[in-house]
Amino acid sequence: MMNNTQLYGDIHTTPCYTCYLCHVEGAVLYANLQDRIFGVPGEWNLRKCSNLSCGLIWLDPKPINEDISKLYISYYTHAEAKTRHIRPTRLTLWRRSLEENVMLRTLGYGSQKEEGKYLLLVRLLSHLGIVRDYAGAEINWLKASWCGRLLDNGCGSGEILAKLRALGWDTVGIDPDPKAVEVARTTFGLNVYQGTLENTPLSEPDFDVIMMRHVVEHLPDPRETFKTCRQLLKPGGRLVVVTPNVESLTHRWLGKNWRGLESPRHLHLFSTKTLSDCATSAGFVVEEVRSSAKAAAYIWRCSNHLRKYGELPHGLPARPGLLWRVLENLFWIWEHILMRIVPCGEELLLVAQIREQNYSETD
Repeated sequence: MMNNTQLYGDIHTTPCYTCYLCHVEGAVLYANLQDRIFGVPGEWNLRKCSNLSCGLIWLDPKPINEDISKLYISYYTHAEAKTRHIRPTRLTLWRRSLEENVMLRTLGYGSQKEEGKYLLLVRLLSHLGIVRDYAGAEINWLKASWCGRLLDNGCGSGEILAKLRALGWDTVGIDPDPKAVEVARTTFGLNVYQGTLENTPLSEPDFDVIMMRHVVEHLPDPRETFKTCRQLLKPGGRLVVVTPNVESLTHRWLGKNWRGLESPRHLHLFSTKTLSDCATSAGFVVEEVRSSAKAAAYIWRCSNHLRKYGELPHGLPARPGLLWRVLENLFWIWEHILMRIVPCGEELLLVAQIREQNYSETD
């Protein structure tokens, strides 16, 4: 990385030509991208590592670390809980109840009282991979057998953390957005720190699981953050990461209009291999890495909106008509089927574990 900087609005940037993981120079994949969602000024490139055994994608130029917060001035994380106040229909409530029961059954949390009404249906749905995957995503596929002390790094407004607390987890959250932290504390009564993993008072190996949902792609130094996570995990503890998948079906089809690019906030974009490499280089043993089609319908809608209209204000496309909703769900089913052949789901799930033999290793 070169030392010269360029100014976009009031954001200082620095060129970044080489791969973060293997230090090979990357070729420009997409040039002159603009922020079509939150309106951050500037033009941005995405480079892809020329090393065929790597393939990491990254932002060039990159904002300097001190200016990264300026990319989020109009970001929406703090509003997530406030947008849920629309009264759900009876059909929506029934669907949510089914999803929750499938999730509880699939991940080993037992049964709710309501399951008796739909016991046979829940058991049948629990055998369908596409339904299990969709339902499990509600709590990042965290199994009941892992239940213990949990740290959610980048918890946003705390909705998922509140669900996990209700399932018996001892929860702690971190988020840099003060408005998101306020919602998490006041709406859900959660124990949440404002800041980043590196500047909170947490320092002891006190956690059974550290969760990062759509966080790692925003980090200037993912490997160092993973190393910090390793220091905070108990021996045998797990790091669970969810992030956009550059090998997704929508990215393959719609290219620079893929919602998952989100330049300039997404600094690194991963495949199953590069995410695994990042974790192992930080001292973890990868237990599972796979793709998920849970977000396929939404990402397909957003990406097509970008392709058609050229922008996606605040990440919220117009509600589609019935025909388009049918097409979205057909795409979701198709993506899930193809995942049996290639990891083409819209998101990646990584589960990496601390083992005793590498827990005591020095960096």
